Amino acid sequence: MTIVPSCDGILEEYSDDEVDCTPTEKKAVVDYAALSWGPWTWYKLWSAGSTTFNYLDAAGEFLAAFLGITTPKYYFELEEYKKNTLASEVENAQNKGWSEPSYESKQDISFKNVQTTQPSMPDIV
Repeated sequence: MTIVPSCDGILEEYSDDEVDCTPTEKKAVVDYAALSWGPWTWYKLWSAGSTTFNYLDAAGEFLAAFLGITTPKYYFELEEYKKNTLASEVENAQNKGWSEPSYESKQDISFKNVQTTQPSMPDIV
């Protein structure tokens, strides 16, 4: 495995040499100072508009996140419902042993089958 620089300047790992690394065509850089008034005005308006839009978009996203209007309308109510449902399920699981008889209590045990040993009078004296 070797590390080689790729066409776009990012280092990547390759295990074979079958990758074509021909350079791509670069866009021509235009000198905007040499443009006539029409294209120059169009470029400046487009550049100012796109820059302004990008800044306002970022400010709007920050303001929306700050005010909390990006969350769903009933988000907190849904979370409270989920929390209450989970709490009631946990409580039901904990109380399950108290409300339902266990296996041992289902068996019929009569007192005749219970054997006890009582101390006799000579053992006490």
